[in-house]
Amino acid sequence: MIVQTPVCALERRDGVDPSRRAEDAPSAEDETELERWIVCATCEHPITRPSDRVSMFGSHLHDRVNPAGVAFAIGLFARADGVALAGAPSDEFPWFPRHWWTIALCAGCLGHLGWRFTKNGDAFYGLIVDALLER
Repeated sequence: MIVQTPVCALERRDGVDPSRRAEDAPSAEDETELERWIVCATCEHPITRPSDRVSMFGSHLHDRVNPAGVAFAIGLFARADGVALAGAPSDEFPWFPRHWWTIALCAGCLGHLGWRFTKNGDAFYGLIVDALLER
């Protein structure tokens, strides 16, 4: 049985190779030996790993509100191999100083998962906590 826990309740786990890609997701038999995956809450497509969590601007978790007044709780990740980017990068209404953002969708179901933020060639992902599960 797989227990699904909201991402916001989980701690970062270190010591796991973050270079593993989403398509290398472990089988059920291997799961006890390998780090767990953070998956899309809608389709369970592997998105990222707990070891890819990062703290920036003072925290891993951030609360943000878009210009339409929609609030988002996002977690920051260095990698998110299971997302597809949509649209051109924008600098309108940036949530992080001098960062451009691009919409990040689940590569499995194309649901909105968050954004990729870039500045001077560096990138990180802000993923919507409620759109993810760890398994």
